[in-house]
Formats: sequence, C-alpha cells, structure tokens
Amino acid sequence: PQEAERVLSHVLEREPRNTQAMSNLIPVLNDLGRVEAAQRLAARLEELDPDPPFSHFKRGMTALRAGDPKTAKDEFAREVARAPDYHEFHFWLGIAYLNIGETEPARRHLTLAMTNSTTRRDHDLYAAKLARINELH
Repeated sequence: PQEAERVLSHVLEREPRNTQAMSNLIPVLNDLGRVEAAQRLAARLEELDPDPPFSHFKRGMTALRAGDPKTAKDEFAREVARAPDYHEFHFWLGIAYLNIGETEPARRHLTLAMTNSTTRRDHDLYAAKLARINELH
C-alpha cells in the first residue's frame, strides 16, 4: 500500500484532476489508516466527478432494496443511457419494470440483457428470467 500511495500521489502532483488516480488512492489511504485524508480526497473526487460510472446503478440497487422500484427504474435508465450495451444495467432495469408491473418494457430490457451478455452463464440466467415472465404474462 505504501508504494501505491507514493505512485498515486506522484500522479496527482502532476495531474491534480486525475479522477482515476484519486479513486484508486482512496482505498489505499484507508488501508494505511489515513482515514481523514481518504475522506478529504473522496470529497474532492465527488466535486470533480459527481456521477461516476455505476453511480446511478448503485443508487438504483439501493432504491430496489428499499422497496422503491420507481426510483430504481429511473436510476437504472440513466445508467443504460450512459452505457447502452452493458447487459447488467438492462437486466436490473427489466427487474425494476417488473416490480412496478410494466411487463413489456421488462421483456424488452431482459432481451437486451440476454443479447448483450458476455458469458454463457449470464445469457442463460437472462433467458430463464425472460422465459418465466413469458409463462406468467
């Protein structure tokens, strides 16, 4: 961790707005017990990049777990708009649609998840979910 801190800190000295280096340095600082420094850096990162990749996805998952599928749907849709080929975003958007009773958009997004999947396991999972929806509706 100390070598990683040295390298990442050097990068940030040269490129103070490098969000990738900041993002990588935060857990290193936490691992070194420099929690306050990690928190300050996290706040700076949030200022520079308030909506990093997967931020809407994380919010959507939080909303789904909290029983708020409408908010989850909106957050997943934002992530799909940013990364339209990423299968997992389509899958969870489909699940959110199912939870609010909108079957057709759920089918559409589960089909896109299946089509864009990158492993046989994911493809089969999405195909099974889609088959189940078709059985029930």
